[in-house]
Amino acid sequence: MSTAHDDYDSPWKNALEEYFEEFMQLFFPDTHADIDWSRPIEFMDKELQQVALEAEVGRRYADKLAKVERFAMQKGEDKGRDEGLKEGQREGAVRLLLHLLTHRFGEVPEMMQARVQP
Repeated sequence: MSTAHDDYDSPWKNALEEYFEEFMQLFFPDTHADIDWSRPIEFMDKELQQVALEAEVGRRYADKLAKVERFAMQKGEDKGRDEGLKEGQREGAVRLLLHLLTHRFGEVPEMMQARVQP
């Protein structure tokens, strides 16, 4: 028989915090692979409570909120920076080539400029 003082939720939440990485690996392996586990995990219970109070939507199903850093974000930033550098190098090479052609042969026709563009 259950009493009003039975609390099964708190031990579950404590276990989830203690074994969060293992939980993610078991239930969400793709997401687990994207998380940088060397960075600290921040559980945001107060923020979740505030959102729940403001929402007024009846029964809640999520009652644990964790903030993690993802490798994908870091990889994306690195990839974007590398692509930007390559694009800048290509644009610089095109400008240099057009400058040298103009210096040597005079005005470069638009048709030839278009062929040089990447």
